[in-house]
Amino acid sequence: MPLLAVVLDANALFPIALCDTLLRAAVEQLYRPFWSSEILGEVERNLITHH
Repeated sequence: MPLLAVVLDANALFPIALCDTLLRAAVEQLYRPFWSSEILGEVERNLITHH
């Protein structure tokens, strides 16, 4: 059975606790995560701003 494909927005990748939980679920093959370079850019900007 194919895995459900899920786009993880910046709101799911930051804060880090939620990101960790979602990526651990992906490692367990509960779903297949996707994101774009724009989403990663938004996460990076938030990490720099909140650091």
